[in-house]
Amino acid sequence: MKILTNLIWNIGGVVLSKAITPIFTIIIARYLTPESFGSFSLAFLIITSTDFVKDLGLTESIIVSRSKNIQEMINAQFTTQLAISLVVYLLIILLSPLLLAIFNDPVAIELLPILGLVLFIRSFNEPGLTGILKEENYKILFFRSLVPAVINGSTTVLFLITGFEEKSLVIGLLSGEVSLGFFLFLFGRYRPSISTNWNQLKELIKFGKYIVIQRF
Repeated sequence: MKILTNLIWNIGGVVLSKAITPIFTIIIARYLTPESFGSFSLAFLIITSTDFVKDLGLTESIIVSRSKNIQEMINAQFTTQLAISLVVYLLIILLSPLLLAIFNDPVAIELLPILGLVLFIRSFNEPGLTGILKEENYKILFFRSLVPAVINGSTTVLFLITGFEEKSLVIGLLSGEVSLGFFLFLFGRYRPSISTNWNQLKELIKFGKYIVIQRF
């Protein structure tokens, strides 16, 4: 019975968030030019192109781990992901001139420094989500999908109709991620901090590396 209830909560949140997204998409399409959407999409693709190594597979490692030191594992994930995000962000900024030469889209390259902040926000959010998944708290996971979708879409539309063009998509995305962060802080059990048990991290990476390989 518990498995069925958890399944309903999990699927319900995903379905509702997916149902809401097309509504906002239709509204956004009325105001946003194809060129502006294309520039945002390119910038977003560049930022998220490193997702396959974003946490070295630590989320999956923690979920299947039998260790009782969940907070230590959450801290290790947070510290690792924050460090990776910093490196990736700096590389993207340093490579911006080269990316401009390759893609020839000044607007997209201009969005990168702001859009790149999503890397750091997710560094805070994803360890909290890992803890919720570890505890199988699917009621919270229901709202995990729904809250960012609503905040992202409504914020994007609000800024779009006031003339922010492609920047409205960036603001909406960041707002959705920040709202998720507040939600996890209020209702999640674990608070990630910069602290790492190196021996435990090595054990988690032993399993996580196979997850990273599968993401290719």
